[in-house]
This record gives sequence, structure tokens and C-alpha cells, in this order.
Amino acid sequence: MVEDDLALGRPARALELELQGHANTTIVRLPWVYGASGPLAWVSQGVRARRYRVVGPGTNHWPMISAPDGAQAILLAAELGPGTFTASEEDAPRQRELVEHLCAKGGTPIPDHVPQILAGYSLGAPLAAALASDAQPVRSEALVVAGWQPRHGWRDDLLELTRPEEAPAEE
Repeated sequence: MVEDDLALGRPARALELELQGHANTTIVRLPWVYGASGPLAWVSQGVRARRYRVVGPGTNHWPMISAPDGAQAILLAAELGPGTFTASEEDAPRQRELVEHLCAKGGTPIPDHVPQILAGYSLGAPLAAALASDAQPVRSEALVVAGWQPRHGWRDDLLELTRPEEAPAEE
């Protein structure tokens, strides 16, 4: 893929290119991060509530990383010093595969599809475009050499890590 084709990442990439000339800059790129909040938590909760529809055909890859693993990658990158680092799990599911996995684990029916343009009317065009975009997982060799490996994997941990945190009981 040519960098100019990365429409969703253009502002971030422009900033990254601008900062590369500065000696004390550390940039850490993370893919879709899953945890108790954020877009993947919303997808997981939407699937459980039967309110999520696959955006586009669902054949696009969603590289991801758990919030704890992303935090560890950021801390390690900060220790390694200036540079650009990328962290993700090796196994990037396709959108449809991830949704079917959540449905199987949660006992909910598999949702239908909605064209990206229609999803844009309810979700907003940028989020619909992001949900329909395709990307491959990438890991920086420097992080791997320094010993970073994800401890979580989406197949085993996504459902648990995207559950909303329980509010403390009032006394």
C-alpha cells in the first residue's frame, strides 16, 4: 500500500514526519486497542446488545492490541529512546471474524452488514471509514529484540477485557 493511500492516517503521519527530525522524540503506533472503553469495547457491547452491524463486507483486517500490552509497549519504547515504534498482536482478525467470535462467545446471533456510507450517517463518516479500513499487523523489531511480546490475545481476552467495569456498590 502506498503511503498516500492511508487517508485515515495522514494527519498522524504528517506529524510523525515533522517530529522525526527532533532528537528527543519517541513515537509509538498502536492499532485498535481493546479494553474497558473505546471503539472495540463499543463494538463488543453492541454485539452483546444486538445493536452492531458489520460495516462494509467485513473482510478487512483489524490489527489490535490489549490496553495492558499497549501500555507495556509504550513504556518499553520510552526506555529505548527516540524513534518510531509499532506494536500489535500478530493475529489480526477480519472484522467479520471478530464479530462472529464475539457472537459465539456471547451466544448472540451474527449481525448483518451495513454499507459503509450508511454506517457513516449513524456513526459518523470517520468512524465508519475506520471500521471498514484494512490494515496488517506490524511490530517494530526493536521492541521484539528488547523482549516485548503481547501477553494477551484477542481470541482469549477480548471479550473479558471489553466488559464494562462494575460500578462500586453504594453503602
